[in-house]
Amino acid sequence: RLIKGLRDKYDVDPKNLKIWVTGSKGFHLEIPAELFGAKPDTQLYFLFKLFVTKLISEIFGNSPCSIDMSMYPGGKGKLLRVENIKRPNGRYKVPITNEELTRLQYPELLQLAEAPRYDIHQPGVLKKSQQLSELYSSVIENLIQIVPQRTESVASESIGQCAFIDHCAKHAQHLPEQLWHAMISALKPLGNYELIHELSRRYPSYSREETDRKIASVKGGMRCSKIKEIFDCGKECNVSCPANLWQTADWAKNPKKGNKLSESEILTMLLQKFDFFVEEASGQLYVDDSSSGVRKTYDARSEDFKDVYALKYHEATGKFISKFARNSSLGLIRTKVKNSGNPMRKLHQRIAHHESAVYVDLGNDRWDAIEITKDGWRIVSKPPVRFKRSAGQMPLPYPEEGDGFTLLRDLFKFSDPRTSTLVEGWLLGTFSAGPYPILILKGEQGTAKSTTSACLRGFVDNSVAINRSVPGNVKDLVIGVSNSFVYSIDNASYLKPDMSDMLCQIATGGSFNTRELYSDNREVTFKFMNPVILNGIGDFAERHDLIDRAIVVDLPVIPNEKRIPAAEFQHKFNSIAPVVLGSLCTAVSCCLRNIDQVKLDGFPRMADFVKWCVAGEDAMPWKPGEFEKIYLENISSAVDRVLEADVIGNAIVWFMQNRKEWHGTTAELFNVLSDRVESSTRYSRTWPSSSIALGKRLDRSQAFLRKSGISIERTRKGCTYLTITNANSVDVTEAVNKGISVNELFG
Repeated sequence: RLIKGLRDKYDVDPKNLKIWVTGSKGFHLEIPAELFGAKPDTQLYFLFKLFVTKLISEIFGNSPCSIDMSMYPGGKGKLLRVENIKRPNGRYKVPITNEELTRLQYPELLQLAEAPRYDIHQPGVLKKSQQLSELYSSVIENLIQIVPQRTESVASESIGQCAFIDHCAKHAQHLPEQLWHAMISALKPLGNYELIHELSRRYPSYSREETDRKIASVKGGMRCSKIKEIFDCGKECNVSCPANLWQTADWAKNPKKGNKLSESEILTMLLQKFDFFVEEASGQLYVDDSSSGVRKTYDARSEDFKDVYALKYHEATGKFISKFARNSSLGLIRTKVKNSGNPMRKLHQRIAHHESAVYVDLGNDRWDAIEITKDGWRIVSKPPVRFKRSAGQMPLPYPEEGDGFTLLRDLFKFSDPRTSTLVEGWLLGTFSAGPYPILILKGEQGTAKSTTSACLRGFVDNSVAINRSVPGNVKDLVIGVSNSFVYSIDNASYLKPDMSDMLCQIATGGSFNTRELYSDNREVTFKFMNPVILNGIGDFAERHDLIDRAIVVDLPVIPNEKRIPAAEFQHKFNSIAPVVLGSLCTAVSCCLRNIDQVKLDGFPRMADFVKWCVAGEDAMPWKPGEFEKIYLENISSAVDRVLEADVIGNAIVWFMQNRKEWHGTTAELFNVLSDRVESSTRYSRTWPSSSIALGKRLDRSQAFLRKSGISIERTRKGCTYLTITNANSVDVTEAVNKGISVNELFG
């Protein structure tokens, strides 16, 4: 297709093209520069890439093509692959003719690559293509030159200011080899080799050939700090090397007078048009880009922003930005922004509370957001808050009016209406300012745990990676949370203690410090408070403090006759998502109106969440007080189940069932309990391995033991003594004296 386009559109004779079959993935095609009139240029790689890009767009239009331009600019060096070289697969890169390319099938061409081929490309008269030449010229003419090149003469004149160069010129006859070498290195970047020859003529062993060899062999640009190790010039010129002295001239300080700006200087000028700021949580540099009419917020280090300013640089110069210029420019801007005295900005992910409103990032290309106030909700294009986006974040639909909660209940069809109330409350709670209860979905196989988790997250924080497996360590967990708003863990079977502790912090708010990548002592701080969904089989969440922060939902098995295909379920979800989101926005508006008037009976765990949900009851399908009642019952039920699974708690309850009080050390309690439990329990991973471990477990079990009437107090008398009391115990002797039978006492 490419050769045909060159022939038909640009009058290129295919005989003037060189073609190779690579013996591996495809072909190589060479278009001789004589066909389009290219001249030597230091930026030839860049010019060729622009030219080939334009050529491909002219020939292929919007239709797909598989042309690989990775050798531009200065890429993998595929142009240097030698003809007839043997490939790892045993075939060769062999030349073929256009006639062979047209006539033979690809397997037949691969057979030609089984052995080297010679004298296939016969030299001929290259006929310049006028159309191709005009296309190449148009590419060059469209390049915008920021400033003209500085002249060698002015740069050479300024070098005379250098005390070291002046010393070398005046003492050339007696100049040591080391200083002569340093002089050539210092002058080489100027490109004026005649000046080097002029200064070297009085050198005793001077010859033009030897000097040319020396110029070619030395590494140019020796720095002043290095020169001062062998020659003390006694001056401070505020430049890094003698070759940069021209920059101190008056004409060099004014861009309008013709000096050439460096890549970093040009890029720094272009970047001034962006609104940079520092995020208050991480101290990292972020930027607002409003150049397209839509305000977009990027991490200044992200690939997305690199694409933005690389394009700006290319539009301004026709060149591609180097990594060094990019890093140095951003480093300078970051320093300026941090020292400007401007306040840091807070960045939000998906949902933000600002003043008396809630903002929801829709995650679309227009960067629209939902603004929710006590008077209702609307779509805004430039909210007063800034949102950051992760790579896998997907857009939410525009919200619509309707009865979303009826549609939601019809989608899930929970058999227990209390489950619907808890799930709806958790969804509403994700729009609060936190803390957020952890939603734990439990059930055996076939209860749609993963699908339910994905749907619930999809209503609020749609993402490519909806559900994740249990992270390998706490650091991976924190990084995952920092790149999402709702974090969902799928098919959990067991949570390590440190993972469980970190999930508690994530739900109620916390931070995590770790060493910054590629640094020795700098730390990165992650701050978080996010909604979390966990699902799995059995009681995988064993820690009391985790359950104390959770809503635990048991999902029933779905009968086979009620199952529907995944595609049909996804279609149904997509159809109701806008209405569900609209109903949630309406409920959030209700929360904002009523939150200050809500009074709770006491302060249960996660009281802020309960208060938020109670404030939105008027817009939810609940009766007054219904959610608080169901939520407290859920916590109580979850506590009972955890207490049943807590071997330490159960052992103490059993040990104290007919005791009012017990005194002793932690070690004594450990021995007493260990002697009384079964060996299968004593040697399981749930039983503490020492009295120290028991002491830590007691701290976690106390709140739950208190529910059974058992309290534990510690006193310090040389060592730690425990006093365990049981308010629900019965004195057996006293009961028998009163005529109460043992059966009546213990059932």
